[in-house]
Amino acid sequence: MKNYIFAAVFTLGLFLFACNENSDKADAKDKNKTSTAIIDVDLKTLYNNPGEYIDKEVFVSGIVDHICKHGGKKIFLVQDDKNIKIMSTEKFDENLVGKNIKVKAVFKEERIDEQFIKEWETEVREHHKNDTTAAECKNKLNYINKMKDSIASLEKGYISNYYMDFVSFDNAKNKNEIVSDESK
Repeated sequence: MKNYIFAAVFTLGLFLFACNENSDKADAKDKNKTSTAIIDVDLKTLYNNPGEYIDKEVFVSGIVDHICKHGGKKIFLVQDDKNIKIMSTEKFDENLVGKNIKVKAVFKEERIDEQFIKEWETEVREHHKNDTTAAECKNKLNYINKMKDSIASLEKGYISNYYMDFVSFDNAKNKNEIVSDESK
């Protein structure tokens, strides 16, 4: 009889433990879903806490201030006193300029460090090797020297340049309404 009671209690214990473990796993999955949810973020928050958002998808809203004329795959989104470049693999519709839009995009960081500056300086000098006294070359080299000074003064040893990789428009009925189709 003791063996039956022991077996029943043991089986009940296993059942409760298994159910509790599955519940814990479900809770952990729910927590993971919550932490990966795409949130609305304003540009000020992105710039004030960039480490929290790098390589994460977020929704951001703002007014399209500019679309790059060289290919149309970059827009500059403005919000209050902040702006950010949003890059796409597709051409943006020129009619977006001046419109308030909301996009889903991945927040990115480009680090401009000493190696980046050295390569850029070499490129500028190579491009202007026949005339390094040209105004354009001098301006670029002066800017590079200012960047070197800025990097040297920073504890982290690099300058962060933030941008976003476009994923999609929020609530877009038809992609072609917002992004131009070059086949038209």
